[in-house]
Amino acid sequence: MKTIIKILAATLLISSTILIIATIRNDYPRKVNNVQHNVETIKGYLLPSDDIIDGMSTDEILIAYWRYVNTLQILCFEQKRFGSLGDGGKNVCIDKELIPNKTDCLVYSFGSGFRFDFEIAIYHDFKCDIHTFDPSKPLTPDIRIPEGVTFHEVGLYGEDAINRRHWNMDTYPSIQKSLGHENRTIDIVKMDIEGSEWDAVEHMLKTGRFYYIKQLCIEWHLGKGSQDYRGRVTKYWTRYLKVLRKLYDAGFLMFMHEPGLHHKVRFKQPYPEYTSLIEISYINTRFYKV
Repeated sequence: MKTIIKILAATLLISSTILIIATIRNDYPRKVNNVQHNVETIKGYLLPSDDIIDGMSTDEILIAYWRYVNTLQILCFEQKRFGSLGDGGKNVCIDKELIPNKTDCLVYSFGSGFRFDFEIAIYHDFKCDIHTFDPSKPLTPDIRIPEGVTFHEVGLYGEDAINRRHWNMDTYPSIQKSLGHENRTIDIVKMDIEGSEWDAVEHMLKTGRFYYIKQLCIEWHLGKGSQDYRGRVTKYWTRYLKVLRKLYDAGFLMFMHEPGLHHKVRFKQPYPEYTSLIEISYINTRFYKV
């Protein structure tokens, strides 16, 4: 008899716990600019204004950077890694309101080196229309482009130009226009473009193109490590902090960060080390469907 009572009590406890969790999940969604997401914003460290950043020392800039990129700003209940756990894979939020729609899904992937593990995984789950961009290697007949992927031998940059390596580089608006995607919602934009992201993102912010992007998965490159620690770091990282803050101001909040452990740089307390490369995934909380 006692055993039966214990089983009934345990069953009741489990049922109550499930009910509480379900209630929390149902109550958790918030509306941001009339778009409902199963996410919740988190208060954390924010970067200061341009005027304050301009007056910061090199040490202050590095501390602000490392503190900021290690702050989660929004909660995604369910993340999934698409592609390799190493270089090339990205974490995407697949909560109900953010999961790509299989009937109208569009993905841009900037930088590939002909490694398509991210694209293959995305296409497997969502059957998206995927466009991959990379001018760094020639597309030869022996290279197989995966199903669902259209490959473009062009790179993303802050201006339309031929760079010093003789690669064709275009701005984000120019790429959208060439593909007839000016008024399309982009479910996921993935960037791994070896430092060109700063110019590209800065230009996208100025032209307002981020409003058409639901999620951004980006690998930030912050110089070549310790050789930049004194001197050039202040010049470049001042700009980097401003770009990161403006991305936040545009409504993009971090839900995942992954430091590049092979890019560690010695620093000082309170952060004995930082990394000059970091993967960050963002949700656009100001997204609206056009």
